[in-house]
Amino acid sequence: MHKKDYKHTTISTREDWTLLRTFQGITQRTGIRKEDLDKLVAKELTDNALDAGASCDIGLIENGFYVKDNGNGIPCDDKEIANLFSIKRPLKSTKLYRLPNRGALGNGLRIVAGTVLAAKGSLLVKTRGRILKLYPQFETGETSYESGGKYDSQGTVIEVTLPELMSKDILEWSEKAIYLSGKGNCYESKSSVYWYDFDSFFELVKSAPEDLTVIKFIKQFEGCSGRNTSIISKKLSLNHTHINKTKEEDAEILLKEIRNVSKPVNPKRLGYIGEIEDYEGYSRKYFEIEIPVSKDKFTTTIPYVIESWATKSDNFKVTFFVNRTPIIQKINHLYDEERGYLSIFGCGIYSKIKIKKSSLKILVSIITPFMPITSDGKEPDFSFIKGHITDSINKTLKKIKAEAVNKNKSGKFQNRVIIKNIDESIKKVRGEEGYRYSLRQLYYVMRPIVLSELGEDLQYNNFNQIITDYELKIGHDLPGVYRDSRGTLYHPHISQEIPLGTLNIETYNRPLWTFNKILYCEKEGFFEILKSNKWPEKNDCALLSSKGFSSRAARDMIDMLGETDEEIFFFCIHDADASGTLIYQSLVNETKARKKRKVYVLNLGLEPEEGLKMGLPEEKIIAKKREKRPSADYVEPEWKEWLNNYRIELNTMDSPTLIKWLNEKFQGYKKLIPSYEILSEELINLGQDNLRQIIKNKVLLEAKIEEKVEELFKQKSPYLKDKFIENFSLQLLDFVESELKDNPKMLWKDIIKNLANKFVNEMEL
Repeated sequence: MHKKDYKHTTISTREDWTLLRTFQGITQRTGIRKEDLDKLVAKELTDNALDAGASCDIGLIENGFYVKDNGNGIPCDDKEIANLFSIKRPLKSTKLYRLPNRGALGNGLRIVAGTVLAAKGSLLVKTRGRILKLYPQFETGETSYESGGKYDSQGTVIEVTLPELMSKDILEWSEKAIYLSGKGNCYESKSSVYWYDFDSFFELVKSAPEDLTVIKFIKQFEGCSGRNTSIISKKLSLNHTHINKTKEEDAEILLKEIRNVSKPVNPKRLGYIGEIEDYEGYSRKYFEIEIPVSKDKFTTTIPYVIESWATKSDNFKVTFFVNRTPIIQKINHLYDEERGYLSIFGCGIYSKIKIKKSSLKILVSIITPFMPITSDGKEPDFSFIKGHITDSINKTLKKIKAEAVNKNKSGKFQNRVIIKNIDESIKKVRGEEGYRYSLRQLYYVMRPIVLSELGEDLQYNNFNQIITDYELKIGHDLPGVYRDSRGTLYHPHISQEIPLGTLNIETYNRPLWTFNKILYCEKEGFFEILKSNKWPEKNDCALLSSKGFSSRAARDMIDMLGETDEEIFFFCIHDADASGTLIYQSLVNETKARKKRKVYVLNLGLEPEEGLKMGLPEEKIIAKKREKRPSADYVEPEWKEWLNNYRIELNTMDSPTLIKWLNEKFQGYKKLIPSYEILSEELINLGQDNLRQIIKNKVLLEAKIEEKVEELFKQKSPYLKDKFIENFSLQLLDFVESELKDNPKMLWKDIIKNLANKFVNEMEL
């Protein structure tokens, strides 16, 4: 057997970034299939957008998608932005800081750039006043750029095309990330040194920026205030030394001293997501785990928050989130029908859960500053916490089982009472006028009936299920019922609806002199009642609704409505609860930030005192832990206390009461009538248009039609002005006001049009 001769063998080497130039290399690096790379790119950009702004908007474009945030834009020059999207860019030290945010398991913008390069796609960045076209380079790994024009909106928009990858569910992971964004509370402090072993701490030290001194480095950690920083400084002679020049033995001393002046972070400070309306069962668990370390004298204790939700579904599905974003690795499941066990396995977890055969949808959220990984693709290692995950899921499923038992005990009886009284209850909630109504309004009518006949409370989820079963039985929806949809802006008189939360906001043009009021209500279903009554037309009032109304939605709406010289009154109605008062406050704050806008925000309620005087039923807030519920600054102290324990929903009003309540609120606000100049200009313009059409029809059969039309128009057009000046110049405002009083459903333009027709028809042609 001969020894292999390596003397003349050529050893090939390649840099790490070259793996990111091809699909094969990217899938090797990320650990996911080529078919899923488009979803990964969308998720990475969505995670960045959610960290940059209060909200994020996503959507499809030709051969790709866009991701938009409402943050402050990317604070870099053109070259730096191009470098951010370079596959050759080294890992930045900020990624090494351990914090409970989305970046913990992210693959970064290098994957975005590499996938665009491999898919022969395109990359467009709109931020801080300009548009940049980015071009990742195969040979150098760098990204070139060129100007693409101006960008006038706030925040950042990134547009990506991936013509060789586009799948139907490209936004699936992004939508999941957005689903949990904005819910609950987030960690808003600094990283803790107790979250690092020595190796990870020293890696952070050595990768720090060149100009970062030791003293500034220390201040980046939790518990290191000015006083504590001074204590550490006295024991070290490294104050002004650049931290990345620190030797290993000095880094050990530094880590020890920072720990001496700070305390571990309680897991409860990491934040939580909380209950989700779409899920029946929920549990939350706080705990800490000691992670094996390289040097025993620096024990690493990592805090965790595990939350799980479950509800019945057509198909079984389990989704794991780490720091509010879905993991990209697949979690598998297997049901043993004979033994009644559900096995969930993947990413280091193997949970065996005993349940009856039932399809479930389960969400598991893990919030932590550090999640161990098992691959370059950043596959999370749940093996350290698998017992806690199993316990959390079991606890959630027990809650669902308990609710099902309670439902079975009384559900049959409640079903009989509800079906027996359904027709009369619908008549009551609709009123004599036959208004539309929401299912929750019907619930509030039915609830006291069930309590009176059975002596037990009717839960909304149970009521909803009974109605669903009943509708399936009769083969159609309840008469007059509507169900909530997504937010829209409804224009009166032209019956136009503008969907919110899309790029339609940016291209919106407010119709001139069509409405001077807008009514916002988070409960969109109410507007079907108002539209069926022609209430928006009677009050020249647009209708705005948006579930989970955010500061960003308020800002966008105020901006788009304030672009013209027309004044707009922005009315807000809300539940008499703490969160309702904050909706109004956010609208006011956004208006104050835009002083040049002619938008005036007015709060119509419902306020607690008003609701109680109206005799509306109050609802006791039941909480596991007594937590203060923040309310708006305008609320008086005694009512702040009430809002912490009670609430009154707008839904407790039946449709006739709601209409009457709103009409009383709008007393004193006049119909939209523009200035004399606008009215007269519209009258002349519409009259001339009408005259022009009549003349055209008259001379259609004659030769040289256009010439004769223009000649006759010049002769007759002054008559319209003379007629107007002679008969209506001083009485026009009074005439329009009188007509609107007799016909409140009309818009002033309709009256002017009729008047113009009258003038023209009286002319001799």
